[in-house]
Amino acid sequence: MKKTMILFLGIAVALLMGCSENASFLPDDEAMLKGAKKPLPKLVGTTTEFFSPTTMPYIYMGTIDFSASGMGTYNLAYEMLEYTQKESSNAGFFTEIFYVFEGDNPDVGTVFLKGTNSGVMVGSAKFVSNGMVEEANGRFTGWEGRNVHVNGTVLSSIPDGPALELTSTFRVN
Repeated sequence: MKKTMILFLGIAVALLMGCSENASFLPDDEAMLKGAKKPLPKLVGTTTEFFSPTTMPYIYMGTIDFSASGMGTYNLAYEMLEYTQKESSNAGFFTEIFYVFEGDNPDVGTVFLKGTNSGVMVGSAKFVSNGMVEEANGRFTGWEGRNVHVNGTVLSSIPDGPALELTSTFRVN
């Protein structure tokens, strides 16, 4: 019994010593703070896009305004990779590459954000997509690898044809 009590007392002393503020295994707080990166806020933009068959492969071209996030206004282009719609369905499924850039088009301009989205267009009224920023350059470097969410509305379209004008919220978390 005496040995058991001494064992428990020894464990209690070891625990108390290990939990003290001066324990040598705790990292230096100042060193931890120097190595920590400040998290980036959400990047939120509003877009206006137009169907643009003359700028293929960029099927939709427009602008994206990141002013609410303090980043200004840029050009936006979507390159459609896939679009499928079953005859009996009101939903069309798509995969596209997005480009946020300065210049005439992504081929000759400076691309700041590039990534892939997949989503669904319901009828000719609403669309939503999710993806990821695969490349980020310049002021946008910190957003590489972040998730992208796009939620939009079709403003005008051709019956049984493409959407002609769209607007959306483009969010990078």
